[in-house]
Amino acid sequence: MAGPERRALAAALRRLAVPASPFTAGGGLGLPHGIEVRFTRPELLAEVELLELTDAGRLRQPVWRGLRS
Repeated sequence: MAGPERRALAAALRRLAVPASPFTAGGGLGLPHGIEVRFTRPELLAEVELLELTDAGRLRQPVWRGLRS
């Protein structure tokens, strides 16, 4: 992702920020302490291409394609 596109995405995500996790009612995310996480309203749709999902459910070779309208 190029610098200008990264800055535009960061600005869009800042406008959609919410103060608290929508997942805490069910026990939280289980992340280690010290990990910074920010939450936003789900209003953007990103397009990411990937080679495959690993057995652990992770993306293999993800490539950012941009936001869809």
